Amino acid sequence: MVLLERAVSEAMVAGVAGCRAEDVRSNGRHVRIRGRDLLNFGSCSYLGLELDPRLIEGSIHALRAHGIETSSSRGYLSSPLYAELELLLQKLFDAHVVVTPTTTLGHLAALPMLVDPEDAVILDHQVHSSVQMACRILKSDGVHVEIVRHNHLARLEGRIAKLSARHRQVWYMADGVYSMFGDLTPAVEIVDLLDRYPQMRFYVDDAHGMSWCGPRGSGSVLATVDLHPRMVLSTGLAKGFGTGGGVIVLPDEVQRDRVQSCGPTMIFSGPLQPPILGAAIESARIHLSREIETLQAELRERLALCDAAFREVSVPLVSSPQTPVGFVGTGPTAAGRNLCLRLMDEGFFTNPAQFPATPMRRSGGRFLITRHHELVDVEALVAAIGRHWEPAVRAAGAIPKDVWDAFDLEPPIAPCKREGTRVAPDSLTLETANSIEKLDHTEWNRLMGDRGCLGTQALSLFEQVFGPEAEPENRWSFRYYVLRDGAGEPVLATCFTAAMWKADMLAPAEVSEAAELRRREDPLYLTQRVFAAGCLLSEGAHLWMREPADSDLGHAALALVLEAVRRDARSLGCEVRVIRDIPDSSPELIEALEADGMLRMPAPDSLVLEDVGESESALVARLSRKHRRHQYGRVRPFDDRYDIEVIAEGGRALSADEVLQLHRLYTNVKSQSLDINTFGLPEDLLPALVGAPGWELLVFRPCDRVHGAPVAFLASYIRDDAYAPLFVDLDYDYVGEHGLYRQVLRHANSRARSLGRKRVLFGFGASLEKRRFGARPETAWMCLETDDHYTFDALAQLASQTA
Repeated sequence: MVLLERAVSEAMVAGVAGCRAEDVRSNGRHVRIRGRDLLNFGSCSYLGLELDPRLIEGSIHALRAHGIETSSSRGYLSSPLYAELELLLQKLFDAHVVVTPTTTLGHLAALPMLVDPEDAVILDHQVHSSVQMACRILKSDGVHVEIVRHNHLARLEGRIAKLSARHRQVWYMADGVYSMFGDLTPAVEIVDLLDRYPQMRFYVDDAHGMSWCGPRGSGSVLATVDLHPRMVLSTGLAKGFGTGGGVIVLPDEVQRDRVQSCGPTMIFSGPLQPPILGAAIESARIHLSREIETLQAELRERLALCDAAFREVSVPLVSSPQTPVGFVGTGPTAAGRNLCLRLMDEGFFTNPAQFPATPMRRSGGRFLITRHHELVDVEALVAAIGRHWEPAVRAAGAIPKDVWDAFDLEPPIAPCKREGTRVAPDSLTLETANSIEKLDHTEWNRLMGDRGCLGTQALSLFEQVFGPEAEPENRWSFRYYVLRDGAGEPVLATCFTAAMWKADMLAPAEVSEAAELRRREDPLYLTQRVFAAGCLLSEGAHLWMREPADSDLGHAALALVLEAVRRDARSLGCEVRVIRDIPDSSPELIEALEADGMLRMPAPDSLVLEDVGESESALVARLSRKHRRHQYGRVRPFDDRYDIEVIAEGGRALSADEVLQLHRLYTNVKSQSLDINTFGLPEDLLPALVGAPGWELLVFRPCDRVHGAPVAFLASYIRDDAYAPLFVDLDYDYVGEHGLYRQVLRHANSRARSLGRKRVLFGFGASLEKRRFGARPETAWMCLETDDHYTFDALAQLASQTA
């Protein structure tokens, strides 16, 4: 909600949202805003019927005959104008209809009456927010609701097949014309699915397709296919139709009667008022005449001219040339606002298309073409977009070529150059590498060696174990960045890995449990390629900066590295970028990343013991009375219960049986802990770890069977300044009554002390137990951005289903 409020507030402050019209009299072609008459490309009245004299006279006639309102629920009494309008609309659609006060209220009336608790609903990811809102009500009644990627027919078919085995009916819900990107639903292919899957139903919102196409203006869907017996069409009268209200088009009378008489918003909401009904009757008469074909042809002429004009300019036109909803991609949110402001300065009113309606880095400028526009208006708009698109993008700190790439488009004329995209002070140069072995180890350790497992020894091990030969879920691609000034001195350093993440990695355990159930039949469910700072085994600040992020040099350095990160993420197939574990003490860095369009989220608290003390008794003496009592009563009674073996470089190797036993302990813990849900680590990690410099294992066995199987182990990285336990795994039979986990924590402190390390970096999880040993939480943040919100929205859908 905070992010939404910020996005809306910034657009309003910029002057491209929340605008107020100041016209004394509207003409459809222009709108007066802040004292200037602008060409209005922000109206959805595609055929310009809202100013048609016949509609106005119809409204006046109804007003005089029936007054301003009919103040009665339709469940009790309907205006006589409804019967006339519904008869006309039945002829228009050649089907049964229910007229509703708005399209949104139509969804809220129809869906509870059409969808049973035994049904399942699949939502296209980009289906209109009003449909998604209605489905939240269905979900509260026990209906299974999930999301599928936008227009992904293969995935849709797979889910229909799966859900048909468990549900009475499977509803797919989509838009006819999508309101932001202006693309069309693949109606022919969906009808084919209807024919092949008898349990499938199709609910489509064609509000943006109404009037300007289709027989008698029946819309974009019915322009392509007939109303299928298992299809329900929802559409609106407030756009191309020129009046107000909504219509539910149903294939049979039984469904019509059920929605009409029992739909919640039909019973409890107010009706359309007589002036709107009178205008709608006149519009319906136009739709039923041959004149509608002329009106549609006039709009098509403008669309064809717009399409031809865009072929002459080099901008990423994302929308379909067949629809009056135009969308030019700009990438970052700020670039979309910049474009709209520049167009406004030239006399064009357009809309920014931005989060939450679009992903953060797939924002754009939206323009709507109507019959009110003259041909020269359309040509002038396209020419202005051609002039202002690149400056608007560059002013937001974005790279034009990257915007094309973000929308999977190729420049139609010539590729945009990267040169000159940023002015780098002091001749900043970026050094990149795909292996730590290609960098100066001494310099890297000086910059990054005190940050989690990011020293050269740790990274060399990770590259070995998680390299190209690993299983796909454990195959990481490494990228290293060192930015230097004109003297060759480092200004910024960081490393990133591309890896497969589970989207529910940090979700509540019950959500991950539900996700894992789905992964039994679909192993890659809610997974995604992520390009993240550090790696999945590192903790701590992953970004070294010589100057603060809010300084001129720091800002320029961060911008250059983010540019490289986004470019590499795209080449590695990662749609999500994450910068993790930003200390709470670095607000200027967080603000800089947020200003660049990234989303801030809390990271799990990391537990750190700052000083292990000169002895164990000295450490315990510093604890609070409550924690000292815990040490005496819950820890010390088990001090002599376990034999601990240290296995490290130069020592003995692990036998094959030991590797198997230790890995079994790991999988035992992994299967029961979903707090941080990742893919399982590979079996060859432990043998590689004990043979590598800077690493060690503490292996725990009961003293009464020191030659038996291990009951726990602790894998740790030894830094110059700290002891960093990486992961611990144990036999749960020894945890409760035998104090095993607390002994592992105790011996981590003891081992750090014997190695001369004051600090112990305990990391995530088991916060209370670690606090009892003197560790303190360090608050941190993560900043992320994504090219597509699908996975996060699907996760939110799953979380609400779980709740």
